[in-house]
Amino acid sequence: MRYSQEYKLECIELYRQGIWPETPPGISENNFRITVRRWVRLEEANGSDILKHNPFDKNWTPEEKMELISKVLAGNSNQSVALEAGINSGMLYQWVRKYKAEGYNGLVNMKKGRPSITVPQVAQKFASLLTSFPQFLQNILFILFLVIFSL
Repeated sequence: MRYSQEYKLECIELYRQGIWPETPPGISENNFRITVRRWVRLEEANGSDILKHNPFDKNWTPEEKMELISKVLAGNSNQSVALEAGINSGMLYQWVRKYKAEGYNGLVNMKKGRPSITVPQVAQKFASLLTSFPQFLQNILFILFLVIFSL
């Protein structure tokens, strides 16, 4: 669930007064309280602007990631470094894990998903498939292939 900055600031103010805000439907009371405490720590470390929604996710460069990772490797906790940077501690944990496993190259953003297939690759697969058919079917299928991929 996404909460507005105003709602987060209201919850923080109530928390500082010693009053727990009413737990919204769809979330357990314990998880909501953990979230409110995290908002308080974020706001104390970075100011109230950190509670705003970003219009897009920031793409971290490997150098920026390395700077945060070096703080963790120097002995600071994941949680404190993540709060200071305004990111989720799970994301920082993944960066540290990748760095330990793959080194600096593990911090470079890699394209995800299935690799795209090009027309020459399709043609090559199609040609190897054609050899299992009789010659007249090979001719018909080849013509169909040309018609489909010429569009």
